[in-house]
Amino acid sequence: MNSFRHIMTTVCLPAWLILFTLPTVSFCEEIPAANPPEAKVLAVSKPDRPRRDQKVRLRIVSFNDFHGAFRETGVSIGAAKFVTAIQEDVGRFPKDYPTAVCVFSAGDILTGTALAYYSMRHAAMENGNGVHLLNTFFSLTGVSCACIGNHEFDWGPKYLEEHTANTPVTINGKDYHAYSSSNIVNTRTGLPPGGIPSYDLLTLQDYDFTIAVITLATMETVTKSFPSFTEGYAFESPGACAKRHVEMLKDDVDGFIFLTHLATYSDENGQLTLAPASEAEDILEMARLKPLAVITAHSHHWVVDMLDGVPIIQARHYANALASVNLILDTATKTVVVESLEFVDLLAKRESLNPNAEMVEAIDHAESLCNYATVATNTLELRRNKFAFAPLGALVAKALSTSFAEITKDEPVLAFQHGGGIRIDLLPGEITEEHCFNLLPFESRMSLCKLPGESIMRLIREGVTNPNGYLQSYGLKLHYDSASDEKTNFRYVTFHHNGKDILIQPEQKYWVTVDYFVVSGGDGYSREIFEDHIVVQDGPAPRDVFAQFLKDNLNGNITLSDPDLVSSVILAQPLTTSAQTISDDLKSESKKSNPMETVL
Repeated sequence: MNSFRHIMTTVCLPAWLILFTLPTVSFCEEIPAANPPEAKVLAVSKPDRPRRDQKVRLRIVSFNDFHGAFRETGVSIGAAKFVTAIQEDVGRFPKDYPTAVCVFSAGDILTGTALAYYSMRHAAMENGNGVHLLNTFFSLTGVSCACIGNHEFDWGPKYLEEHTANTPVTINGKDYHAYSSSNIVNTRTGLPPGGIPSYDLLTLQDYDFTIAVITLATMETVTKSFPSFTEGYAFESPGACAKRHVEMLKDDVDGFIFLTHLATYSDENGQLTLAPASEAEDILEMARLKPLAVITAHSHHWVVDMLDGVPIIQARHYANALASVNLILDTATKTVVVESLEFVDLLAKRESLNPNAEMVEAIDHAESLCNYATVATNTLELRRNKFAFAPLGALVAKALSTSFAEITKDEPVLAFQHGGGIRIDLLPGEITEEHCFNLLPFESRMSLCKLPGESIMRLIREGVTNPNGYLQSYGLKLHYDSASDEKTNFRYVTFHHNGKDILIQPEQKYWVTVDYFVVSGGDGYSREIFEDHIVVQDGPAPRDVFAQFLKDNLNGNITLSDPDLVSSVILAQPLTTSAQTISDDLKSESKKSNPMETVL
C-alpha cells in the first residue's frame, strides 16, 4: 500500500478558536500515520445452497455512546442483556448469501458511571488490579473496530494511551487492536494514541474484497474535554482526513467505511437532518466520497437514512439500541448494493432478553470491589434539564458553593455548574456515593475565583445561551424589563444571601466557584473571564463536594422542608413579576420600573 506523507503543518486559527484551546493542542492539515495495519479477516458463513456468483452479504452492526452503562437502568438494558441482543441480532440473517458480520463501536464507551471508573480506571491505575469489563464486553459482543470519542479523553492522557493500547478484539481466532485513529496523533510520539493503527483493514475470508475503515473523532473533543487532557495531541478535520485516506488508499482497497464519533441528527422517524449538526459539512464531504457506510454518534439520536446514496446510521445511546446496514458485495465485479438499513429499539425488547451469564459474572465481580456509602435519603423527584434551569442544578450549585468554605468563610459565594456536566436524575430513595459519582462523573476540579460583577454578568450571558448546556446556579435572579426580552438582555442580576437579594455591582468583586472545565474554556466559555482572577485552580472534585454537602448540610435527608433546598425549588418557577424581598441597595432602582425576573 502507499505510505503516508509524513507532514504536519499547523494551520492558522481564528482568534476565537485560539481563545478556547490551549496552545499545545494542534490542528493540522495532515496527520502522520503509523505503518499500514494488518488486515482483520472476517469469517464468512456458508449459505443454505451453493451460489455460482461471488456475492457476499456484509452486515454492519453499530452501537455508540455506551457511557459505562454496564448495569441495567431505566434508560439502558445494561451490558449483560446487550450482549444477548447483539449475539441474537448478528445470528438472525437469512442464509441466502454467504454472510460476514462486523460490529462497530463508535466511541464514548466508558465515562459516565462509578462502576466503570472504580472497576477499571481507578483500580487499574492506582493499584493495578482493575477488572477489564470493557475487554469482556468487546469480546462477547464481537466488536471488530472501535473509534475514539471525546469522552475517551475524560480520564486523562495516561489512561487514554493505556486504554487504546491494551483493548484487544479477537477476530477469527486472532487478536488485534480494537481501536484505530485516523485524525488524532500524539505529537510526542508521532503516532495515534497508544500506538494504535491509523486505520483498519477488513477482508473477507476466502473472498477477494478489502475494506478500509477510517476512524474519525469529533473536533469538539478539544472544547468538550478537560483542556490539559488534550495537550500534546493534534487533530485533523474529519472531512479532510476522510478525503485524504480515500485518495491514498483507493487503488489498494475495494471500499471504505467511515467509523466516526461525529454528530448527526434525526427527526422522529430517524431520517437525517443535518442542519443542527456542527460537523454537517464533514458528513456531506464523506457522503461525496461514496463510502459503503458512514457510522455516526455523539448526538445520542437514532439515525437510519441515506444521503446521496450512502447509508448514514447512529444507534442512540446507553446500550439501548442497535443500528445496522446490510450490503450485498459482488466480490467479482467489486460492486455494492445496499440491501437494507435497520434500527432496533432494545428498550422495547428488554423483557425478552436473558442476561449473558459471562457478562453478569464480570459485572458482579467488578461491583464486589466497590464499596459505596449511603450519604442521604431523597424524598424528591429531581430531574436534570440540560437546557434550562432545574432544581437539581440549583441543588448541585448550592453544594458546590461550599467547595472552599475554609477560604470564603461566611462571605457569599456564587456557584455555577455547566448543564452538560449533570448526567443523571436523583429519584426518591437512598443516595449513595455511586449516585453522586454518576451525577457528576467527569474528571474535573473546582476552581475559586474573585470575579468583578461585570465578568460574572458576561459569564451568565454566555451560560444562558450556551449550546452545550444551560449554566446552572443557586439563588441568582436575572431582572428583565419585559418577559419577551432575549435571554441575554437582563438589566441587572441579584443573588440571595442571608434573606436578602443583593445587587451585583459591575466593579465590585465576588467569590465565584465553578469547575475548571469552564474556567479553562470548556464548552466554549471565554477563558479571559477568569484570567488574573483565579485564587485556587485545582480544588476538590465536584462529586466529592456534592456528597459531603449532602452528609453535612441536609442531615442526610433531601426533602421540601429542608431550608437549603426550598429556595432552589421556588426558583424553578417560570417568569413572574417580582414579589421577592429586595435589598436596600436595590429598592431605589426597582421603583423606576416594574422589572420581570427569572432564574438562572
